[in-house]
Order: sequence, then C-alpha cells, then structure tokens
Amino acid sequence: MIRAQSTSPISFINFQLLATVTLTFTAAKALMLMVTERLPHFIDPVIGAASRKLSFKQMQNGTVIIGGALVAKLDFDTEHTEINWPQMAKSAKTVLDFFPQLKNTRIVRAWAGIEGFTPDNLPIIGRSQRFDSVYHAFGFSAHGFQLSPIIGKIMAELIDTGKTDLPIDAFSISRFHTVTAATAE
Repeated sequence: MIRAQSTSPISFINFQLLATVTLTFTAAKALMLMVTERLPHFIDPVIGAASRKLSFKQMQNGTVIIGGALVAKLDFDTEHTEINWPQMAKSAKTVLDFFPQLKNTRIVRAWAGIEGFTPDNLPIIGRSQRFDSVYHAFGFSAHGFQLSPIIGKIMAELIDTGKTDLPIDAFSISRFHTVTAATAE
C-alpha cells in the first residue's frame, strides 16, 4: 500500500510494491465548480483571467464548467463541504462580464470537492528516489485538468524510456526532503 498522507484521506494502492510512502500536504481546500446546461459549441480553449478568479471550459457535450479557485466551507472531521453561494454568484458575474451572451444560461449543478495542496502549490512529477518501479504524478493543487495531456506524455516517456526531454527537475519530490538520513520519500 502506498499512502499519501494529508489532511484528507487520499490512498493509492500498488499491489506489487506493498510499501508505505508518506508526504504531508500543508493544506486542503474544498474547491467549487458550476456546470451549465448544454449549449451549442462556442469556444475551444480553457479560459482563465489573470485579474479575477476564473477557469472556464466548454466540454464536448456542450456544458460549460466554471471554476477558478472558488473555495467552499470545509469540515474535515465529517468530510463535508458547503457551497458558498455568494462567491458562486460573483463567479457567475465574472463569466457574464467576459461572455454576456450567456446571460440566460441555466446553471444545472454545482459542487465542492476536497483537494490536497502541496506546500508550494506545484505538482510532484518524476521517478521515485526509493523505488525503481514507482513514478509520481500528484499534488496538482487544482491544476491537474489543464495539465493532464502533457503529464500523460511525460509519464509515458518516463515509464517507457526512464527519461523525458521536458524539464521536470523542479517538480521532484526531493524538494520537500529535510537534510536528515532518516527522511523518507
């Protein structure tokens, strides 16, 4: 069993390895998203705004997923989240500022999910320093959806050839190691 220890329960199982690996996340948040009704196709790229909290993407089925680091109330003890509706309304206003044609679009669902964050909000990507057959790709701190295509390419290269042409040293799990002989990955 490989476990990533955080303030929320996150477990990964590798039946061949049967070793324990621990990394403590410093924070977890309950991030909120909204989903619209299905709309005719109108946009391809994922949209973000530098000056406001916005992540906006239209899916193949026509729905639009709206997020942007919107944080819900989180009770860790019960693993319960509660939507912050005023914040969701502010996010909807942001969407309308960029896409006024969506004025009469219905929001069909909203939710909040618990996500762990690494201390520096950057993912851990690369080969384990302790186990040859283990590769890390986790801790995306709410950026995994956008990064998944390139992460898939990197992981495939690492597993197939043991290397990648892309610079991933900054994402090594070793950046969290303390300088002691007893530090485990």
